[in-house]
Amino acid sequence: RGIKKAYLKLKKISTERFYSVDIICHGTPNFKLLDDHLLYIEKRKHKRVGKMHFREPKNAYYLTCYDIAGKVIWKKTMHANDEYFRAFAVNLDFRDNCYTCRYAREERISDMTIGDYSGLGVNIPYPWDNSQISLILCNTDKGIEIFEKVSPTIEFHERPIYESMIAEGNPQLRHPSIPYSTRDVFLKNYPTDGFEKSVRKALKPLFMQYYKQVPWIATRHIMVKMIPKQIKTIIKNKLKR
Repeated sequence: RGIKKAYLKLKKISTERFYSVDIICHGTPNFKLLDDHLLYIEKRKHKRVGKMHFREPKNAYYLTCYDIAGKVIWKKTMHANDEYFRAFAVNLDFRDNCYTCRYAREERISDMTIGDYSGLGVNIPYPWDNSQISLILCNTDKGIEIFEKVSPTIEFHERPIYESMIAEGNPQLRHPSIPYSTRDVFLKNYPTDGFEKSVRKALKPLFMQYYKQVPWIATRHIMVKMIPKQIKTIIKNKLKR
């Protein structure tokens, strides 16, 4: 915001109608990692990915891919062996500067901050459905002005500012994302092993612990691995009929 305002001032352009909005950003992986993952899915499913959604509204917390015809070919959570979701959820593969971001802090640089309302109702009761609720923080007089203009068109509830600030799911309102402890393993193996294998190596201890806590998922995973490919094909063909 500061750089943009300085640029506009340099160009002698009025900032009277200039409004800035920032988002609560957890971090951003390099796009190449997503490309690698989509290529892996295409090879697994033998179909081109025409569209993908990361936490789309009707499939919250799923990474969902559709083929060119619009049919779902991939729909998995981080606990269903989707390496991209796994890596993102634990801060494994963000860009380096995400871990030292100067804007992930309580003092916001924009007129308004928007994001997911993590922690809604945890400290102070919220009697309604708290899923898929957005957070809006008005940081300046201009932010309040924007909100007052749109407020007649939305349903909103005023909440204490500290509720969102201390929420477990929004630490970026206090500090940048903290890299996962085995990020160095991921970075070391990625050039030779590629995205999928390097994520599995880096996060193996985490998911071994998860499988111990939820043994039926581990059992299902092992059984699927043990079934011969020919049998899997026969089962899939029968299910399609």
